[in-house]
Amino acid sequence: MVSLILLTHGDLCSSFFRAATTMLGDQPDVYCIPTLHLSSNEITKKIKNIFENSDILKYGAVIAVDLKGGSTWNVACKLTRDHDRISIISGINLPMLLSFLTKRESLNFKELTASLVDAGKRGIEIFNCSVEGS
Repeated sequence: MVSLILLTHGDLCSSFFRAATTMLGDQPDVYCIPTLHLSSNEITKKIKNIFENSDILKYGAVIAVDLKGGSTWNVACKLTRDHDRISIISGINLPMLLSFLTKRESLNFKELTASLVDAGKRGIEIFNCSVEGS
């Protein structure tokens, strides 16, 4: 089964994961790394520990970060450049997370990562609730 590492600034990953498990129940092989008060070296150690103590490198993983170009993105890129079964996706949102959790057993790795980007984009809409005369 494809795993997920949620790697976000602050404690955003924990909030996203709590919301998702409230809707879908417990989820195996999902790792949250909140980076509040962690250096890049400490984040690196946490990810390496997950790699060493799980089947991620065998089955693949998505590392979902909140901000492309941020410290979470940079650390993930450095750690995964030699692993073809690990993808990094930026801009994590709840629709993307729910899509991952509901499709990771039915889609192959390449299809799953493409599906996540689509779900994330579909979850963003503009809606104006304007009242005439206001």
